[in-house]
Amino acid sequence: MATSVAVEVPVAESVLSRYEVAAQVFDRAVQAGCQDPNVFYLLAMAHKRQGKTADARNALRKILKPDANVLLQMGLLSLQEQNLSQAEGELQRAWEADKTSYEICYNLLLTQLTLGKIDACLELLSQAVELAPTQDERRFLTLLRSLLRASQKEGGQRPDLLLAELTPADEQRLLKVVRSLGQLDTVHMLLKALADARPRSPAVRDSYVEAVIVKAKMRMDRCSWTEAELL
Repeated sequence: MATSVAVEVPVAESVLSRYEVAAQVFDRAVQAGCQDPNVFYLLAMAHKRQGKTADARNALRKILKPDANVLLQMGLLSLQEQNLSQAEGELQRAWEADKTSYEICYNLLLTQLTLGKIDACLELLSQAVELAPTQDERRFLTLLRSLLRASQKEGGQRPDLLLAELTPADEQRLLKVVRSLGQLDTVHMLLKALADARPRSPAVRDSYVEAVIVKAKMRMDRCSWTEAELL
């Protein structure tokens, strides 16, 4: 009696193959003359899942009247490509097209935050809080707003009580978001404000010291010795 042997296919390989097949199907439809915006969108998503951002963008650009979701996807592609200015413009257009979308609002908020546009973020945060889908999300956005306001305060002012009384989970999420921003000046500014509000937190202190060291090293590499000493 023959024994059957099961061959395991890695999950990543199986998923990738599925998206490749989908892209081929939708691409053939386009080449055959299909101009359906839904086909262009699905083709773009199939390319995106494979990490082919340029091909995904080309497919989205064929949609003559992009709606808010198409503009959102273009903004997310720009974020993947580290093109923050372009991402902000696309997400802003998406937001203007649909001001009920929390996903659009949140991604625009983080993009502007990464660019250091604190005033724009504070203005958008009020709307994000209203759109937040859960109480936990509203609480996080309220804490983020407190942190942004604290980063703009003059020295010597009392720290925000909300920041001083963070739960461990709140602190961990704030640190995760701030450290993920990718722009050192913005990260340093926000971590300094958080460290001032929470001087006894080892996690905040370690994150802030790390940011100071990295920023000082970058300035020394540029021979900006005086600026490095002032950190």
